[in-house]
Amino acid sequence: MNRTKLKIGILSINVHTADLNFACPLHSLVFSNALTELGYENVVVNYYPVYAKQHVDQQYPLLELIKDKDNPKKQKQIKYWTEMFYPRKERYARFDAFIKKHYKFTEKVYDAALLDTMSSAEGINCFIAATDTIWRNYAKGFDKGFFMACRAMRNAYKIAYSVSRGPSTYDEPAQRQFIEYIKNIHDISVREQSLKDYITSISDIQAQVVLDPVFLAKREFYDSLAVTPAQQNGYVLLYLMQEADEFLALAAKFAEARGLELIELSKFYNHKAKTGYAKHSVIYDIGIEEWLGYIKHADYVFTNSFHGSCFSIMFEKQFFYNGKRGGDKVKLLFKTFGLEWRSEEQAFDQDAKLLVDDIDYAPVNAIREQRVEQSLDFLKNALRKAETFVEERACIICDYLSTGDEYFCCGCTACETKCPHGAIKMTQSSEGFHFPEINKNQCVHCGLCNKACPHNGKKSLYSEPLNVYLAHHNKDHDRVNSSSGGIFAAMADVILKQGGAVVGVRFNENYEALYDIATTAEDCLAFRYSKYVEAAGNDIYIKTKAALEGGRKVLFTGTPCKISGLLNYLGRDYENLYCADLLCHGTNSPMILKRYLQEKEAENNSKLKHFQFRSPRAPQGPVTVEYVYENGKTEILNKSNDLYMGAFIKNVMLKRSCYECEYCGNNGISDITFGDFWGGKKFYAKKDADKGISCVKVNTKKGAALFEQMNVYAQEQSVTEMYEKNHKRPSKLPPQRNQIFDWINHEGLTVAEALERATKEKAPAKTQKSNNTDARKTSREKDIKALQTQLDNIYKSNSWKITKPLRAVMKIFKK
Repeated sequence: MNRTKLKIGILSINVHTADLNFACPLHSLVFSNALTELGYENVVVNYYPVYAKQHVDQQYPLLELIKDKDNPKKQKQIKYWTEMFYPRKERYARFDAFIKKHYKFTEKVYDAALLDTMSSAEGINCFIAATDTIWRNYAKGFDKGFFMACRAMRNAYKIAYSVSRGPSTYDEPAQRQFIEYIKNIHDISVREQSLKDYITSISDIQAQVVLDPVFLAKREFYDSLAVTPAQQNGYVLLYLMQEADEFLALAAKFAEARGLELIELSKFYNHKAKTGYAKHSVIYDIGIEEWLGYIKHADYVFTNSFHGSCFSIMFEKQFFYNGKRGGDKVKLLFKTFGLEWRSEEQAFDQDAKLLVDDIDYAPVNAIREQRVEQSLDFLKNALRKAETFVEERACIICDYLSTGDEYFCCGCTACETKCPHGAIKMTQSSEGFHFPEINKNQCVHCGLCNKACPHNGKKSLYSEPLNVYLAHHNKDHDRVNSSSGGIFAAMADVILKQGGAVVGVRFNENYEALYDIATTAEDCLAFRYSKYVEAAGNDIYIKTKAALEGGRKVLFTGTPCKISGLLNYLGRDYENLYCADLLCHGTNSPMILKRYLQEKEAENNSKLKHFQFRSPRAPQGPVTVEYVYENGKTEILNKSNDLYMGAFIKNVMLKRSCYECEYCGNNGISDITFGDFWGGKKFYAKKDADKGISCVKVNTKKGAALFEQMNVYAQEQSVTEMYEKNHKRPSKLPPQRNQIFDWINHEGLTVAEALERATKEKAPAKTQKSNNTDARKTSREKDIKALQTQLDNIYKSNSWKITKPLRAVMKIFKK
């Protein structure tokens, strides 16, 4: 395979980190360079982890904190970043310059929520999650992007390189989620032996331990990046990621005993006062190149940083490590290179006397070269498999059975019904939706399932209707006892009078929706009213074909995707088949509806006697739902006071394929398209619109012939008028859609609690209030600019004087 066909996206902690960690941009850059040297096109995904805030000014942390200046917890930080205002500004500027010079980023900025809404991201067909503690169970939970579990990654090859979970541990629910995520990663390597052992203990997944990416570059590369500091030698370098007072004192005492400067690279500007060592300086306002230069030219290095230790090894420095930070990754690093004795505890006695000799780097470098080769072997093997995967995937028809992408499956059951070997069964996912599952022992790879899938090929869509009507049943009884204008009843009457059969959706005794076929008007009554939930197939295609083959006329009503599946299953036109698709908003989760009704019963301490959407005892305008309990209580609710209906309207529990529906708007697949005529009241020539009105789009001559026989009132309208207020594009996927099922399945929320959380939004601000908010925002932006200007001027003339800058901050934001 031509390697240029593989486009790799690297996911890691690189630049979106509030700490401005020197190593983060380096390990992503080095890993990118390693891939380039192997001949692979790659980009660093400009990715915001779950814990990182977008649109926060990392150059000026003070500007974010000052918004909450009255919070006592923030005031200490405000004081700190006031003091560090100018050094932070400079450090960020250097970071930014490094990134712009060396990085090749994706065109867009991503987070997990965005990647979950996309079928692909910029043509990336291989994702690699590379190094650092990206598999941590954060306060907000796991980051799906770092597990490459988002939709945009579903059809790409997935590699984990030198990943870590850090010191975090997983409880039982988190462990289950962890297994679900990693089982879809094709090749896994980790940074710690403990993580490898953990994965082995909880699953049959194999993982390999490899070196951190920074070791994949040769020392010459870092030599070329390193900027020589003003003081080229004669100093002890202290690089701290966390405060460590005893280690700080040890480093100062060590430097003083040798008459060396102590140069500390940290944000702890108060450390100089702590040591009291005259030759101790604390430096923060440097960039990545300067950081490398300070390590390269140091006589000794003291650090509690994992990557500080890595680069001390790369530059062959005599270094010491404070082992109270870093955990397993540091222990394994030192064990790998035989340097356990460089820890503070082993290198010094209680009187700070040095107990060890200098490091002989000849054996260390030999080990490093060997381990680098092993690490590269893992990467090369994984990439070769990725090449094969991508090449084979290019030849695969993109349906759910081929890709596992849930956005490709509407659950129509055409594949299950078409399979001549009974190798496919519809099963419910953890979200409650139905998806086909192949029994590999029965499958003969005939490909009939792929051909039957509507995603691969559907019959012609009708975008130029013969006629469009505002209509309703002429019989008030049938009109009122329907979801809108009684059009379904009118169609069914025609077919039944001719000895035909009607297909629709009904609820069973457990209020589970399913397709069924009826030959009497009485049985058809169950098909009336809306069913705002995904319906089970119930072998309806087989029953429909049997009726057609038996010579009956059949009216098949349902969602357009269901009808598309029927047409593909049948494989030929039937003169006696009439199809009518609904204007569909989308199908909700059966699991959520089932649990919601159970919770309603528990809340009311009574079983449901009757339940239906669009109650005839309520006005036809609102989207209503009726609950009748055995204890005599009745509730008629609508989208404003029923959690289920409110969540449906906000699209937070639809099947994934609904968000990319190809049948929306003037795009019917049936002889007739019908549904509510939202906004149609203004066109209606009569005065009884509250009894229900429908829109009807006649797409074919067969549909026109059926419509002519229907007992309906009809007035012609235009396609534009029909869709002016009606569902004409796929529902937008809200962020809550990818959270609500986790809340229910993993966080233990009740369905009602999850629905309430998913739909809880503040009402839109009124125009005047919005204008006032905008005015305040503009005023605040001016204040921020004034703060930057004043602090810049103060620092240039009164460097490191806390009183005036802090006073300036409080003065500006006093109002």
